[in-house]
This record gives sequence, C-alpha cells and structure tokens, in this order.
Amino acid sequence: NDNNPSFGSSCRDLNIPENSAKGYIHTLIAYDQDSGKNGQVRYNLRDGQGVFSINSENGQLSSPALDRESQSSYKLEVIAQDQGSAQVRSASCMITINVIDENDNEPNFSQSIYSASVKEDVPLGTEVLKVFASDQDEGAHAAIKYSLENATHSAFTINADTGSIITTENLDRETLDQYTFDVMAVDGGKGMVKSSRAVVTILITDANDHTPQFDQFPFRVNMSATPAIGVPLLRLSASDPDLGAHSQLTYNLIRPEQRAKFELSANEGILTVNNADVNWEPGTVERLEVAVSD
Repeated sequence: NDNNPSFGSSCRDLNIPENSAKGYIHTLIAYDQDSGKNGQVRYNLRDGQGVFSINSENGQLSSPALDRESQSSYKLEVIAQDQGSAQVRSASCMITINVIDENDNEPNFSQSIYSASVKEDVPLGTEVLKVFASDQDEGAHAAIKYSLENATHSAFTINADTGSIITTENLDRETLDQYTFDVMAVDGGKGMVKSSRAVVTILITDANDHTPQFDQFPFRVNMSATPAIGVPLLRLSASDPDLGAHSQLTYNLIRPEQRAKFELSANEGILTVNNADVNWEPGTVERLEVAVSD
C-alpha cells in the first residue's frame, strides 16, 4: 500500500443556487493505484458543519435547501481514505460551496407609513420626503426602483433611484391641504419581480399668501347729527382664507383727521364717534378710508 488516494478534478469549488431541492449536489472521486483493499477508497467529511453529508462508498455529496441570506458560503474538508490493513493512506480535498442568490426576498421599506409637512409656497422641485427600502438579496435582485401610485394630482413625483419625493407644481393649502398616496419599491429580478408598498401622507401647511378682503364694499351707515360717544355705528367685517396668525385681522382708519372724529377698534372693526365737540349738519356725508391687514 504505497500510493495515496488522489482526487483529481472532482475536487473543486461549487456554486449552488439557494432554495435548491434537498439532495445530491456533486460527486467527489478519488483514485488509488493500489489494488485490492489497498485501492478501495472510502469518503467522509471532516467538517460538514452539520449541514452536508457524503456517501462513504461513492463520494456523492448531499445538501439541504440552502439560504444565501443566512449563510453565503461553506468550507468543507472531504477525506478519501484507502482500506489498507497494515497502513492506511488518505488524501484531503478542501471545497468552498458558494450559495448563489435567488430573488426570494421582497424589498422592505424602512417604515410602513411616512409622513411629512411642507409649506404651500415652496418652489417647484423642493424635496419633501425621502423613502428608503432595502432588499436582502444581492446584485440585480437587490436593485430597487421607486414609483408613486394613486392620484397625487400631479403635485409630486419621485426619483426612481433615490426615493426622493419632490414637488412638481404649485401647492395651495386652501384648495387641498393633504395628500395621501402609495409608494412602490420594485426589485430588479429577472422573470420574477418582487415589490412592496408604503403609505405616504403629506400635509400642506399655511403660508401668508392671501390678502384680507372686506366682506362688502363700501360699508354704509346712517347716524344722527349728534351721535353719542362710544356707541357703535357700524361693525366692519373682512375675511382671510389663511390660517392662524395669517388670518388674524387688524382694522384701522387711514387718515389722521378722520381719527380725530372717529375710533375704529383694531380687533373687532367697530366704528364709534370719539369727539363730542363735532357737530354734523343734516345731509353731511363722511367718507372714511379704512384698511384691514393680517
């Protein structure tokens, strides 16, 4: 028994697609030039990592279904040993088993619901929000493209590569103050594309983009020639479709000489006489210039 077993070309690295059916994946063959039991070879795994097995007589290597995302490669040592009685000879074969990716994972968004707010007067092309999805696969199977679903009234678009959502038209909170739509992430799988969705809500916040308007023009009132001081003659009213401080209105008399006769409450718009020394002739017409501001 003077010859060691030799594996030859069967000792090589293997590429096995993940999710392959459990069973045979490769045959290792070792030759021994001796005769009889000295040339009979048996096989065993020195380290099968508790996953692989080998037929001791014919060298057929078997594997369960593998998951690349759990472990992408394995290193095995296969021993071929002759059956010599006086002296046993053996050979070792080191194999790397690479688990090849299959498109078996969907893209996964970093969150299922995204929300953001944006002021209604932002310029076109403003980034409002960036979504992100990842895929446990690799290569093209993990390459993600983004798109928007549902109607956004053409107000937004998304960068297919980066997930950045930007404005594409002027926003108007007074017309529509909230947008809700889906964003889709699609991987680059060939033949079997996988996708997932997330919900996006964008709130449009107020900008002071409206001028207050009087509810009527002009306002008219009849008064006596000697009205009492402080008695309301008229209440002005105006409106502003903005919100909060942008819609809080202040009234004032523009001309100083008119403020010497009349008083206009800044917050309520109530007009009263403030000068008892003024007497009006019957038929007198007073034209007051009034301003309202937010």
